[in-house]
Amino acid sequence: MKNNNSLDQLKSILNDSPDSIFVHNLKCDLIYANKEACESQLYNNSKFGTSHFNELEQLIQNNLLKNYNDLINNGSSYFESSKICYDGSTLDVDVDSNIMESEEDSIILSIVRNSCEIESPNSNQNELNDILKTTRKGMIIENLGIITYLNHNLCNQLGYSKDEILGHEYIDFFKGVQEFSILDELIKVKMGGVSNLISKMERKDGSNLMMLTAISPIYNKNGEYLGNLSTLRDIKQLVNH
Repeated sequence: MKNNNSLDQLKSILNDSPDSIFVHNLKCDLIYANKEACESQLYNNSKFGTSHFNELEQLIQNNLLKNYNDLINNGSSYFESSKICYDGSTLDVDVDSNIMESEEDSIILSIVRNSCEIESPNSNQNELNDILKTTRKGMIIENLGIITYLNHNLCNQLGYSKDEILGHEYIDFFKGVQEFSILDELIKVKMGGVSNLISKMERKDGSNLMMLTAISPIYNKNGEYLGNLSTLRDIKQLVNH
């Protein structure tokens, strides 16, 4: 994949995310790993090289290839894997992979989280987590309020084409519906919080869609706020799951 403005911008936005993030092209070749993905295995981001990092990346790549048809057809894939820590121990991880599109390219964005951070002693909570894993979701990466990457599920949810969403302000899709409450949430996120709320979005046909929305802040290495990573799930899908 050639370097382009969207990919360079994505790298700068995701580099200091607290999540371990891997970016592959649609051939499943690794093109970027952020600082947390590297530091979690004491890996130097200037070159792909340590065996621990390569083993995790190879597991992710193998699973992407194994689930490639589902990934292409559904736009997302969720699977369990493992990573080898510096001391030789292993940790189970959940890998959430989604095809994200910009005006210039398409990439596979994989977010890796330790399973122990997701699991709960509460069986009802674990059941909810299982539902959330398998429910299709819209995803947005926005830089200073402007949407730069999204996935195809978001287009399906809102009834817009990719080009009708990219480059627009994030808040545009809440105007006239829930604009002010979303602005309040974005202010909270900008100050360092994480927002989980039920929001009402406006579809292209004028109808409203109730969404379970999670918004996480993205900062640069100096701690300066850059934008947000949002996941949006149709509540009707969760109820009917």
